[in-house]
This record gives sequence, structure tokens and C-alpha cells, in this order.
Amino acid sequence: MALVELEKSKEAFANPDIYGGHFACVEEGGEIIAVCYGETVGQMLIIHIEKALVSYDGAYQFMFSGFVKTYGTGCRYVNREDDVGTPGLRRSKLQYHPLKIEEYISVNVQTELIRLIEPPRIVTERLVLDLIGEQDIDAYNRLCLDTEHNKYWGYDYREHVTGTPPRDYFWRDAMTDYESKVSLTLAVRRKGELIGEVVINEFDYRGSANIGIRILPEYTGAGYGREAFSAAVEYALYKIGLSKVTAYCYKENIASYRLLSSCMEPRGEDERFYYFSRRV
Repeated sequence: MALVELEKSKEAFANPDIYGGHFACVEEGGEIIAVCYGETVGQMLIIHIEKALVSYDGAYQFMFSGFVKTYGTGCRYVNREDDVGTPGLRRSKLQYHPLKIEEYISVNVQTELIRLIEPPRIVTERLVLDLIGEQDIDAYNRLCLDTEHNKYWGYDYREHVTGTPPRDYFWRDAMTDYESKVSLTLAVRRKGELIGEVVINEFDYRGSANIGIRILPEYTGAGYGREAFSAAVEYALYKIGLSKVTAYCYKENIASYRLLSSCMEPRGEDERFYYFSRRV
């Protein structure tokens, strides 16, 4: 559980625009010694992540009081969430004289993909989008393993795999995410053959998700990417039931910039990416 919490914390702090809410840290001598993440819901400031180096006396208290002072305007309550019943954390939180200690309730939050009753199948003028099958593994591996073609994809499998991955690695990863309803990967098919993929992921649990697409090099330039992406956007909004979809591309990726500009509204940029979105 601690490792899962660590990975989720890293993900949240690496993607503040996606997660929203309030982020803060405390520095001492150029080193981060405490971090905090929370959000305001009604009149309550909910603190989801609160970590500090115990070697710095008072770091937790300083982080907490500073966070509440900065982001607690208009709030009547502060919810510091679970202390897993450990004596040290319980004593620490009791020092703030809480109004009430509630029972621990575990909630499994689902994405909108839970609404899908049948495997997706999207038909366009020239293409079909559906789940990737075992028969697609070789073509899918060629798409995933082309490092030059994927330099602007935004994910490098080599950060998680040493050496050559197993033959079914990418397919199983996509299917596992689909079965757990955290992500949806669809094959883009032309005449039955896989020529690319569309991925709907990065759900924010507030009605929004991100869409990405990549097409095998020999099929680029024929409009297949735009056709598949546009269909995926429509499906996400009107079949899955999202209220908003987003996308982003590296500034160097001119082809993706043109594709996204033709299907979505621009929503700004930073030093690395152009951002786009579309609402219902």
C-alpha cells in the first residue's frame, strides 16, 4: 500500500494541471522538506497528501498551518483524512483538537469506462476502431517499439522495462488497463489490419479524460489519424459520457499540432506542449 501511495503521490505532483486543487511545499536550504496536496469542497479543505521529513522538527505542523492559512479562506473545516490508526499519527492529529473523528470508509472510485457494457467498436468511412487482439501483437509491437517514430509519444517503455520486453507485453498492458477500467486502448484498423492506436486515459474523475493517437509510419499523411481521432473524441463525449476531452502535443510535433487544431479548441501552451480540449 505504501508503494502504491508513493506512486500516486508522484503522479499527482507531476501533473497539477490534470489533478487540480492546491499544491504546496516547504523548502529549507534549497531542499524540499515537506509537501502537501488538497482541494476545497464546499466549506471543507480536504488534505489528500501531507508528507514531511521527520528529521526536521515541526515540519509537519509548519506545512499544515501554512497550507490552511494559504488555501483555507472561506472554509469552516479541514479534513486531514486517514491516519491508518497508527499511534504516532493519531497523537499528531489529536494535537490539533479535531471536532470529530470519523470511521474509516474505503471507496473504490471508478472512471466513466465502467459504463461500457460491450467492447467498443467505432466505424468510420475508412476505418474501424476496436480492442487490440492477440492477432495484432506483432503489428502492435512494431508500433510500440519504434523509438524514432515515438519520440513525441510522451511515454518511453524503456523507463520500466530492461532489455527487450516479452512479446505480449504491450498488448497485456493495454488489456489490463481496459479490464480495470483505468484506460481504453483501441486498435485503428484499415481493411482489418492494425495501423495505429487511440488511447483514452488520464481520467480526472470529474468528467474529463485525455486522448492520444499514433499511426504506423507507412500510413501517416493519408488522413487516417484525423479520421480516427475525431471518431474517438465523439465516442468519448457521447458514448462514454464524458463532459470534456483533452489532448496535448510536443511543440516540435507539427503533424500532431495540425491534427489536434482541426478537431479541438486550443487551450494554451507551456515551454513543452500545446494543449487542446473539446466539451460536449
